[in-house]
Amino acid sequence: LLESIKNATKGNFTFNVQTHLKDEAGDVAHWFNSLLGKLHDTFGSIETKLGSFIAHPHRLDDPLAESSNTINELSNIYKFKKAIENDGSKDDIYQRIIYLFEKHFGITNYIIKEVSEDGMVEKIVHTAGEGFCDRISNGSDHDSCRARRTGNMISSDQFPGICLGYTGTAPYFYCLPISFGGKVRLVANITCADEEEFKRVSKIAPHLENYLSEAAPILESKMLMEKLRESSLRDSLTGLYNRKFLDEYIEKAAAQTLRDKSRLGILMIDIDHFKMVNDTYGHDVGDLVLKTVAKTIRENLRESDLVVRYGGEEMMVILHAVSDEVSMMQVAEKIRLKVAENKIKVGSETLIKTISIGGALFPIQANTIWKAVKYADVALYNAKHSGRNKVVLFDSTMWSGDKY
Repeated sequence: LLESIKNATKGNFTFNVQTHLKDEAGDVAHWFNSLLGKLHDTFGSIETKLGSFIAHPHRLDDPLAESSNTINELSNIYKFKKAIENDGSKDDIYQRIIYLFEKHFGITNYIIKEVSEDGMVEKIVHTAGEGFCDRISNGSDHDSCRARRTGNMISSDQFPGICLGYTGTAPYFYCLPISFGGKVRLVANITCADEEEFKRVSKIAPHLENYLSEAAPILESKMLMEKLRESSLRDSLTGLYNRKFLDEYIEKAAAQTLRDKSRLGILMIDIDHFKMVNDTYGHDVGDLVLKTVAKTIRENLRESDLVVRYGGEEMMVILHAVSDEVSMMQVAEKIRLKVAENKIKVGSETLIKTISIGGALFPIQANTIWKAVKYADVALYNAKHSGRNKVVLFDSTMWSGDKY
Protein backbone atom coordinates (compact mmCIF):
# COMPACT_ATOMS: atom_id res chain seq x y z
CA LEU A 1 0.00 0.00 0.00
CA LEU A 2 2.87 2.38 0.86
CA GLU A 3 4.61 1.72 -2.48
CA SER A 4 1.33 2.24 -4.35
CA ILE A 5 0.68 5.55 -2.60
CA LYS A 6 4.24 6.71 -3.38
CA ASN A 7 3.69 5.93 -7.07
CA ALA A 8 0.28 7.64 -7.06
CA THR A 9 1.78 10.87 -5.69
CA LYS A 10 4.06 10.84 -8.75
CA GLY A 11 1.11 10.40 -11.09
CA ASN A 12 1.44 6.64 -11.63
CA PHE A 13 -1.97 5.12 -10.87
CA THR A 14 -1.18 1.68 -12.31
CA PHE A 15 0.72 0.28 -9.28
CA ASN A 16 -2.00 -1.82 -7.62
CA VAL A 17 -1.85 -3.36 -4.16
CA GLN A 18 -1.35 -7.15 -4.37
CA THR A 19 -2.76 -9.20 -1.45
CA HIS A 20 -4.56 -12.49 -0.69
CA LEU A 21 -6.05 -11.18 2.53
CA LYS A 22 -9.82 -11.57 2.94
CA ASP A 23 -10.29 -9.40 6.04
CA GLU A 24 -10.63 -5.60 6.32
CA ALA A 25 -7.11 -5.15 4.96
CA GLY A 26 -8.19 -7.02 1.84
CA ASP A 27 -11.21 -4.72 1.49
CA VAL A 28 -8.95 -1.66 1.81
CA ALA A 29 -6.69 -3.03 -0.93
CA HIS A 30 -9.67 -3.76 -3.17
CA TRP A 31 -11.22 -0.30 -2.80
CA PHE A 32 -7.83 1.41 -3.05
CA ASN A 33 -7.12 -0.39 -6.34
CA SER A 34 -10.57 0.61 -7.56
CA LEU A 35 -9.83 4.25 -6.67
CA LEU A 36 -6.53 4.09 -8.54
CA GLY A 37 -8.31 2.74 -11.62
CA LYS A 38 -10.83 5.58 -11.57
CA LEU A 39 -8.06 8.18 -11.13
CA HIS A 40 -6.12 6.65 -14.02
CA ASP A 41 -9.17 6.71 -16.31
CA THR A 42 -10.25 10.20 -15.22
CA PHE A 43 -6.85 11.87 -15.65
CA GLY A 44 -6.34 10.07 -18.93
CA SER A 45 -9.64 11.50 -20.16
CA ILE A 46 -8.81 14.98 -18.84
CA GLU A 47 -5.39 14.88 -20.50
CA THR A 48 -6.91 13.85 -23.85
CA LYS A 49 -9.57 16.57 -23.73
CA LEU A 50 -7.16 19.30 -22.62
CA GLY A 51 -4.81 18.23 -25.40
CA SER A 52 -7.52 19.07 -27.93
CA PHE A 53 -7.34 22.72 -26.85
CA ILE A 54 -3.59 23.32 -26.92
CA ALA A 55 -0.53 21.45 -28.11
CA HIS A 56 1.90 20.03 -25.55
CA PRO A 57 4.70 18.27 -27.41
CA HIS A 58 6.80 17.73 -24.28
CA ARG A 59 4.65 15.54 -22.04
CA LEU A 60 5.31 15.15 -18.32
CA ASP A 61 5.35 11.78 -16.60
CA ASP A 62 2.99 13.08 -13.92
CA PRO A 63 -0.57 13.52 -15.32
CA LEU A 64 -1.51 15.64 -12.28
CA ALA A 65 1.28 18.11 -13.04
CA GLU A 66 0.52 17.88 -16.77
CA SER A 67 -3.14 18.71 -16.23
CA SER A 68 -2.27 21.53 -13.84
CA ASN A 69 0.19 23.05 -16.32
CA THR A 70 -2.30 22.76 -19.17
CA ILE A 71 -5.10 24.36 -17.15
CA ASN A 72 -2.77 27.21 -16.11
CA GLU A 73 -1.77 27.77 -19.73
CA LEU A 74 -5.40 27.70 -20.89
CA SER A 75 -6.22 30.24 -18.20
CA ASN A 76 -3.35 32.51 -19.28
CA ILE A 77 -4.28 32.18 -22.96
CA TYR A 78 -7.89 33.03 -22.10
CA LYS A 79 -6.77 36.18 -20.25
CA PHE A 80 -4.53 37.10 -23.19
CA LYS A 81 -7.37 36.61 -25.65
CA LYS A 82 -9.82 38.68 -23.59
CA ALA A 83 -7.25 41.45 -23.35
CA ILE A 84 -6.60 41.68 -27.10
CA GLU A 85 -10.30 41.37 -27.96
CA ASN A 86 -10.80 44.76 -26.29
CA ASP A 87 -7.69 46.40 -27.75
CA GLY A 88 -8.35 49.32 -30.03
CA SER A 89 -6.05 48.52 -32.91
CA LYS A 90 -3.75 46.01 -34.55
CA ASP A 91 -0.74 47.87 -33.15
CA ASP A 92 -2.07 47.43 -29.60
CA ILE A 93 -2.20 43.66 -30.16
CA TYR A 94 1.34 43.71 -31.50
CA GLN A 95 2.48 45.36 -28.27
CA ARG A 96 0.96 42.50 -26.27
CA ILE A 97 2.65 39.95 -28.52
CA ILE A 98 5.97 41.72 -27.94
CA TYR A 99 5.31 41.48 -24.19
CA LEU A 100 4.70 37.74 -24.59
CA PHE A 101 7.96 37.22 -26.42
CA GLU A 102 10.13 39.23 -24.09
CA LYS A 103 8.53 39.15 -20.62
CA HIS A 104 6.53 35.92 -20.57
CA PHE A 105 8.84 33.66 -22.59
CA GLY A 106 12.16 35.51 -22.19
CA ILE A 107 12.95 35.60 -25.92
CA THR A 108 15.61 38.21 -26.65
CA ASN A 109 16.52 37.78 -30.33
CA TYR A 110 13.65 37.85 -32.81
CA ILE A 111 11.86 39.66 -35.62
CA ILE A 112 8.14 39.79 -36.42
CA LYS A 113 7.10 40.48 -40.02
CA GLU A 114 3.62 41.22 -41.36
CA VAL A 115 2.59 39.97 -44.78
CA SER A 116 0.10 41.93 -46.89
CA GLU A 117 -3.21 40.34 -47.85
CA ASP A 118 -2.04 39.67 -51.41
CA GLY A 119 1.19 38.14 -50.10
CA MET A 120 3.34 40.49 -52.17
CA VAL A 121 4.61 42.87 -49.48
CA GLU A 122 6.27 42.30 -46.09
CA LYS A 123 6.94 44.89 -43.43
CA ILE A 124 8.75 44.66 -40.12
CA VAL A 125 6.51 44.90 -37.06
CA HIS A 126 9.22 44.66 -34.41
CA THR A 127 12.81 43.54 -33.89
CA ALA A 128 14.82 42.80 -30.75
CA GLY A 129 18.39 41.67 -30.22
CA GLU A 130 20.47 40.41 -33.11
CA GLY A 131 21.16 37.50 -35.43
CA PHE A 132 17.61 37.26 -36.80
CA CYS A 133 16.58 36.85 -40.43
CA ASP A 134 15.92 40.38 -41.68
CA ARG A 135 15.15 39.41 -45.27
CA ILE A 136 12.06 41.25 -46.56
CA SER A 137 10.48 39.09 -49.26
CA ASN A 138 8.49 41.21 -51.69
CA GLY A 139 7.05 40.66 -55.12
CA SER A 140 8.10 37.51 -56.93
CA ASP A 141 10.61 36.37 -54.28
CA HIS A 142 8.05 35.74 -51.52
CA ASP A 143 8.62 31.96 -51.79
CA SER A 144 12.16 32.43 -50.47
CA CYS A 145 10.74 32.24 -46.91
CA ARG A 146 10.09 28.56 -46.24
CA ALA A 147 7.75 29.27 -43.31
CA ARG A 148 5.64 31.57 -45.50
CA ARG A 149 5.55 29.13 -48.39
CA THR A 150 4.66 26.03 -46.37
CA GLY A 151 2.70 27.57 -43.51
CA ASN A 152 4.59 25.24 -41.14
CA MET A 153 6.90 25.93 -38.21
CA ILE A 154 10.52 25.67 -39.38
CA SER A 155 13.54 25.01 -37.14
CA SER A 156 17.24 24.81 -37.91
CA ASP A 157 17.51 21.24 -36.55
CA GLN A 158 15.09 19.81 -39.14
CA PHE A 159 17.78 19.55 -41.82
CA PRO A 160 21.04 21.40 -42.63
CA GLY A 161 20.20 24.59 -44.54
CA ILE A 162 16.49 23.87 -44.18
CA CYS A 163 15.53 27.38 -45.35
CA LEU A 164 17.55 28.63 -48.30
CA GLY A 165 16.18 32.13 -47.76
CA TYR A 166 17.49 32.42 -44.18
CA THR A 167 19.75 35.48 -43.79
CA GLY A 168 20.25 35.44 -40.02
CA THR A 169 23.71 35.17 -38.50
CA ALA A 170 22.66 33.01 -35.54
CA PRO A 171 23.30 29.27 -36.02
CA TYR A 172 19.99 28.14 -34.48
CA PHE A 173 16.52 29.47 -35.33
CA TYR A 174 12.78 28.92 -35.23
CA CYS A 175 10.28 30.43 -37.68
CA LEU A 176 6.62 30.56 -36.64
CA PRO A 177 4.10 31.41 -39.40
CA ILE A 178 0.63 32.56 -38.34
CA SER A 179 -2.19 32.16 -40.85
CA PHE A 180 -5.69 33.57 -41.11
CA GLY A 181 -8.01 33.89 -44.04
CA GLY A 182 -6.20 30.90 -45.54
CA LYS A 183 -2.94 32.83 -45.91
CA VAL A 184 0.23 33.36 -43.86
CA ARG A 185 -0.02 36.91 -42.51
CA LEU A 186 2.67 36.94 -39.80
CA VAL A 187 6.09 35.33 -39.54
CA ALA A 188 8.15 35.37 -36.35
CA ASN A 189 11.82 34.41 -36.60
CA ILE A 190 13.49 33.53 -33.28
CA THR A 191 17.25 33.01 -33.19
CA CYS A 192 19.58 31.46 -30.63
CA ALA A 193 23.32 31.92 -30.32
CA ASP A 194 23.97 28.56 -28.65
CA GLU A 195 22.53 25.07 -28.38
CA GLU A 196 21.40 25.46 -24.77
CA GLU A 197 19.19 28.44 -25.60
CA PHE A 198 17.90 26.62 -28.68
CA LYS A 199 16.78 23.68 -26.50
CA ARG A 200 14.93 26.10 -24.23
CA VAL A 201 13.23 27.79 -27.18
CA SER A 202 12.34 24.38 -28.62
CA LYS A 203 10.33 23.67 -25.49
CA ILE A 204 8.51 27.01 -25.40
CA ALA A 205 7.96 27.52 -29.16
CA PRO A 206 4.79 25.33 -29.28
CA HIS A 207 3.38 27.23 -26.28
CA LEU A 208 4.11 30.55 -27.97
CA GLU A 209 2.39 29.20 -31.07
CA ASN A 210 -0.71 28.48 -28.93
CA TYR A 211 -0.90 32.16 -27.95
CA LEU A 212 -0.32 33.38 -31.50
CA SER A 213 -2.99 31.03 -32.85
CA GLU A 214 -5.51 32.60 -30.47
CA ALA A 215 -4.43 36.07 -31.56
CA ALA A 216 -4.82 35.24 -35.29
CA PRO A 217 -8.62 35.65 -35.70
CA ILE A 218 -8.61 38.84 -33.63
CA LEU A 219 -5.76 40.28 -35.67
CA GLU A 220 -7.68 39.36 -38.83
CA SER A 221 -10.70 41.29 -37.53
CA LYS A 222 -8.60 44.35 -36.65
CA MET A 223 -6.91 44.29 -40.06
CA LEU A 224 -10.28 44.09 -41.77
CA MET A 225 -11.58 47.05 -39.77
CA GLU A 226 -8.46 49.05 -40.63
CA LYS A 227 -8.88 48.16 -44.29
CA LEU A 228 -12.51 49.31 -44.23
CA ARG A 229 -11.55 52.53 -42.48
CA GLU A 230 -8.69 53.10 -44.90
CA SER A 231 -11.02 52.64 -47.88
CA SER A 232 -13.38 55.24 -46.42
CA LEU A 233 -10.49 57.73 -46.31
CA ARG A 234 -9.29 57.09 -49.86
CA ASP A 235 -10.48 58.40 -53.20
CA SER A 236 -11.61 55.35 -55.17
CA LEU A 237 -10.32 56.64 -58.52
CA THR A 238 -6.81 57.89 -57.71
CA GLY A 239 -6.09 56.05 -54.46
CA LEU A 240 -5.21 59.39 -52.86
CA TYR A 241 -6.52 60.42 -49.46
CA ASN A 242 -9.85 62.28 -49.57
CA ARG A 243 -11.29 65.34 -47.84
CA LYS A 244 -12.61 63.26 -44.96
CA PHE A 245 -9.07 62.15 -44.19
CA LEU A 246 -7.81 65.72 -44.53
CA ASP A 247 -10.38 67.02 -42.04
CA GLU A 248 -9.35 64.37 -39.50
CA TYR A 249 -5.63 64.68 -40.05
CA ILE A 250 -4.58 68.23 -40.76
CA GLU A 251 -5.21 69.79 -37.32
CA LYS A 252 -3.22 66.99 -35.64
CA ALA A 253 -0.39 67.45 -38.13
CA ALA A 254 -0.35 71.20 -37.47
CA ALA A 255 -0.27 70.68 -33.69
CA GLN A 256 2.62 68.21 -34.03
CA THR A 257 4.47 70.67 -36.28
CA LEU A 258 4.20 73.40 -33.64
CA ARG A 259 5.36 71.02 -30.88
CA ASP A 260 8.35 69.99 -32.98
CA LYS A 261 9.05 73.62 -33.90
CA SER A 262 9.08 72.42 -37.49
CA ARG A 263 7.43 73.59 -40.73
CA LEU A 264 4.65 72.14 -42.86
CA GLY A 265 4.58 72.82 -46.59
CA ILE A 266 1.20 73.07 -48.35
CA LEU A 267 1.06 72.68 -52.12
CA MET A 268 -2.20 73.15 -54.03
CA ILE A 269 -2.08 71.55 -57.50
CA ASP A 270 -4.48 71.91 -60.42
CA ILE A 271 -4.35 70.14 -63.80
CA ASP A 272 -4.25 72.75 -66.56
CA HIS A 273 -7.21 72.78 -69.00
CA PHE A 274 -8.65 69.60 -67.49
CA LYS A 275 -12.22 70.41 -68.53
CA MET A 276 -11.06 70.46 -72.15
CA VAL A 277 -9.85 66.84 -71.76
CA ASN A 278 -13.27 65.71 -70.56
CA ASP A 279 -15.08 67.69 -73.24
CA THR A 280 -12.80 66.47 -76.05
CA TYR A 281 -11.99 62.89 -75.14
CA GLY A 282 -14.61 61.95 -72.58
CA HIS A 283 -14.52 61.18 -68.85
CA ASP A 284 -12.67 57.88 -69.23
CA VAL A 285 -9.64 59.74 -70.60
CA GLY A 286 -10.13 62.40 -67.91
CA ASP A 287 -9.99 59.66 -65.27
CA LEU A 288 -6.81 58.28 -66.85
CA VAL A 289 -5.21 61.73 -66.71
CA LEU A 290 -6.18 62.10 -63.04
CA LYS A 291 -4.73 58.71 -62.13
CA THR A 292 -1.53 59.38 -64.06
CA VAL A 293 -0.96 62.77 -62.42
CA ALA A 294 -1.78 61.38 -58.95
CA LYS A 295 0.69 58.50 -59.43
CA THR A 296 3.42 60.88 -60.59
CA ILE A 297 2.93 63.14 -57.58
CA ARG A 298 3.11 60.22 -55.13
CA GLU A 299 6.24 58.82 -56.75
CA ASN A 300 8.10 62.11 -56.32
CA LEU A 301 7.47 62.61 -52.62
CA ARG A 302 8.97 61.17 -49.47
CA GLU A 303 7.12 58.40 -47.69
CA SER A 304 6.24 60.81 -44.85
CA ASP A 305 4.54 63.29 -47.20
CA LEU A 306 0.84 63.04 -48.07
CA VAL A 307 -1.29 63.68 -51.15
CA VAL A 308 -5.02 64.47 -50.95
CA ARG A 309 -7.55 64.72 -53.74
CA TYR A 310 -8.96 68.07 -52.69
CA GLY A 311 -11.77 68.19 -55.24
CA GLY A 312 -12.26 67.58 -58.96
CA GLU A 313 -8.85 67.88 -60.60
CA GLU A 314 -7.36 69.78 -57.64
CA MET A 315 -4.91 68.00 -55.31
CA MET A 316 -3.12 68.98 -52.13
CA VAL A 317 0.34 67.91 -51.01
CA ILE A 318 1.37 68.11 -47.35
CA LEU A 319 5.14 68.20 -46.93
CA HIS A 320 6.41 67.38 -43.43
CA ALA A 321 9.52 68.91 -41.83
CA VAL A 322 10.23 71.39 -44.63
CA SER A 323 13.35 73.46 -43.96
CA ASP A 324 12.27 76.62 -45.81
CA GLU A 325 10.28 78.05 -48.73
CA VAL A 326 13.10 77.31 -51.18
CA SER A 327 13.17 73.57 -50.49
CA MET A 328 9.37 73.43 -50.61
CA MET A 329 9.29 75.09 -54.00
CA GLN A 330 12.05 72.82 -55.28
CA VAL A 331 9.80 69.85 -54.52
CA ALA A 332 6.92 71.60 -56.27
CA GLU A 333 9.05 72.32 -59.35
CA LYS A 334 10.22 68.71 -59.48
CA ILE A 335 6.61 67.51 -59.46
CA ARG A 336 5.64 69.99 -62.19
CA LEU A 337 8.46 68.85 -64.46
CA LYS A 338 7.78 65.13 -63.87
CA VAL A 339 4.08 65.51 -64.70
CA ALA A 340 4.96 67.32 -67.94
CA GLU A 341 7.14 64.34 -68.96
CA ASN A 342 4.16 61.95 -68.99
CA LYS A 343 2.91 60.88 -72.40
CA ILE A 344 -0.65 59.59 -72.16
CA LYS A 345 -1.76 57.48 -75.09
CA VAL A 346 -5.32 58.15 -76.27
CA GLY A 347 -5.96 56.08 -79.37
CA SER A 348 -3.62 57.38 -82.04
CA GLU A 349 -2.96 60.59 -80.11
CA THR A 350 -0.56 61.40 -77.25
CA LEU A 351 -1.63 63.76 -74.47
CA ILE A 352 0.90 65.77 -72.50
CA LYS A 353 -0.67 67.54 -69.52
CA THR A 354 0.79 70.23 -67.29
CA ILE A 355 -0.06 71.41 -63.80
CA SER A 356 -0.06 74.68 -61.89
CA ILE A 357 1.08 74.74 -58.26
CA GLY A 358 0.68 77.22 -55.42
CA GLY A 359 2.60 76.90 -52.16
CA ALA A 360 2.51 78.26 -48.61
CA LEU A 361 4.53 77.44 -45.49
CA PHE A 362 3.03 76.87 -42.04
CA PRO A 363 3.57 78.49 -39.56
CA ILE A 364 5.99 80.89 -41.28
CA GLN A 365 3.46 82.46 -43.67
CA ALA A 366 0.25 81.66 -41.77
CA ASN A 367 -0.52 81.28 -38.07
CA THR A 368 -3.20 78.61 -38.66
CA ILE A 369 -3.05 75.57 -40.90
CA TRP A 370 -6.29 76.37 -42.72
CA LYS A 371 -5.01 79.85 -43.45
CA ALA A 372 -1.92 78.23 -44.98
CA VAL A 373 -4.21 76.10 -47.15
CA LYS A 374 -6.07 79.25 -48.23
CA TYR A 375 -2.81 81.04 -49.02
CA ALA A 376 -1.57 78.09 -51.11
CA ASP A 377 -4.89 78.18 -52.99
CA VAL A 378 -4.40 81.92 -53.57
CA ALA A 379 -0.93 81.22 -54.96
CA LEU A 380 -2.42 78.52 -57.22
CA TYR A 381 -4.99 81.06 -58.47
CA ASN A 382 -2.12 83.38 -59.39
CA ALA A 383 -0.24 80.54 -61.15
CA LYS A 384 -3.30 79.69 -63.26
CA HIS A 385 -4.06 83.28 -64.18
CA SER A 386 -0.50 84.18 -65.06
CA GLY A 387 0.07 81.59 -67.74
CA ARG A 388 -0.34 78.14 -66.05
CA ASN A 389 2.28 75.36 -65.97
CA LYS A 390 4.22 77.14 -63.23
CA VAL A 391 4.94 77.14 -59.50
CA VAL A 392 4.05 80.21 -57.43
CA LEU A 393 4.89 80.84 -53.77
CA PHE A 394 2.37 82.85 -51.78
CA ASP A 395 3.29 86.35 -50.69
CA SER A 396 1.27 88.97 -48.86
CA THR A 397 0.69 91.10 -51.97
CA MET A 398 -1.64 88.37 -53.31
CA TRP A 399 -4.01 88.68 -50.33
CA SER A 400 -6.48 91.46 -49.70
CA GLY A 401 -8.93 90.37 -47.03
CA ASP A 402 -11.54 87.95 -48.30
CA LYS A 403 -10.86 88.61 -51.97
CA TYR A 404 -7.95 87.75 -54.22
